[in-house]
Amino acid sequence: MLPLNLCLLYFINIVIGITTSETLPVLPLLINSKSLSQFTNGAIISLFSFSMLLFIPLTPKISQHFGAQITMIFSITAMALSTFLNALCEFNNNIYIFIVVCSISRICHGIGVAICSTLLCALAAGEKNEKYNIEWIIGNVELTSNIGELFGPIISSFLLKFNLFCIPLFACSILNVFALIAAFFIKYKNEEIETQSENKKLKVNEIVH
Repeated sequence: MLPLNLCLLYFINIVIGITTSETLPVLPLLINSKSLSQFTNGAIISLFSFSMLLFIPLTPKISQHFGAQITMIFSITAMALSTFLNALCEFNNNIYIFIVVCSISRICHGIGVAICSTLLCALAAGEKNEKYNIEWIIGNVELTSNIGELFGPIISSFLLKFNLFCIPLFACSILNVFALIAAFFIKYKNEEIETQSENKKLKVNEIVH
């Protein structure tokens, strides 16, 4: 039987995969419903990847400063709030407010996924032991991510039958709340998430002694 920590981490990873892929079929339709240009559509959607690009390298420093648990909780909260904001955008008929709120939600989602997925890999790798080697653990991280990405578009396609863009987005928020609850039960091993600077200090001390 898998350790509880790995089960929780894999569950959170599935949720990340579902919520990330579930929004992909919905957002272009939501933006097009406001009669915005294709350029604006693409620009808003690309903010997700842009924010991920910026925050993935920053995750180790953020985790070291605030601690793994707070960082994990913050990142999942950002994902939940972002999809909730996206859902509310459907009821906003002011184009300019829509663009601003939708852009902020995509940035928040990208930041949340960037930090959470990076931290999740580090925490999962810290669970390695004689029974579960790191290759097996990281392989399952990729597997659970793909499982989530497989079901996300299917779920959104089904929920879009209700002719409301907000329903699949609200569903993403609810899933993120379950992931947030799971994050409180993880046993965090901060010593497993060391920065390169800390490793260098340890090597220097070994040489000195």
